[in-house]
Amino acid sequence: MNIATIVFRAISALKHSLSAKGADSIHSPFLFELYNNVLTKNEPSNDYYIAQAYREDLMESDMIFKDNNNEETELWGEIETSAISEKTGSLLFRLVKHFKPKTLLELGTNAGVSTMFLAVALKGNEEGVKFYTIEKNPDLWQVVFDNYSHKKNLILGMPEIKFIKGDFKDRLPEVLNEIDTLDFVFIDGDHTKIGMLNYFNQCAAKASEKSVFVFDDIHWSAEMYDSWQQITQDKRISLSLDLLQLGIVFFDKKLSKQEFKIKWE
Repeated sequence: MNIATIVFRAISALKHSLSAKGADSIHSPFLFELYNNVLTKNEPSNDYYIAQAYREDLMESDMIFKDNNNEETELWGEIETSAISEKTGSLLFRLVKHFKPKTLLELGTNAGVSTMFLAVALKGNEEGVKFYTIEKNPDLWQVVFDNYSHKKNLILGMPEIKFIKGDFKDRLPEVLNEIDTLDFVFIDGDHTKIGMLNYFNQCAAKASEKSVFVFDDIHWSAEMYDSWQQITQDKRISLSLDLLQLGIVFFDKKLSKQEFKIKWE
């Protein structure tokens, strides 16, 4: 990581902390309810602990896989540096529980930690759900496919997931051709401005007014933040939330066009 990126992240975090809003500064009824019942309400359920146990099991694994440079890497190290945190997983879980999407897409399966948090949130509400996740690393894809297949056989009510192996640019159009509407999207597999904007635009073409898109690492770099700002200005977006680590956008035209920096403890 270069010095410019380190400085950018530090400045971004400071600016966010100085301008982020809490419950007492939120006047939108939709956002107030979302803030109190989803964004900051952390009451883990038994289903949540299934996903957390999955993450912990992988962290203790001595499994070796080949990374995108074809070099052998320990799985726990990949999770420690690249997989989502427990905090992010918990929020993804609560968002899916709250909005109950029927069609989900994840760009960047990685070791499957986020995949599992999303999946357990659907548990018991899995009928008719279409869940797609795309990963280009074949070794990681196999790890997640095998682990999830095992979990699904042991735990009732887990949704079917279509695990797709390959580059986003090749496989995303194929997925989008299979579906009419995307209810929930989690984008966490391309940390470039061009990639983030491209995949947003492709997915947004399948969005409805009830769709929710979540972006990881929006303050990762100056170009990532620039792409996030462009997305918030898109005419299809109504409400956008900047949580520093994550960005969330909504397409519901009944909501006022607003951008919020949110305190996310």
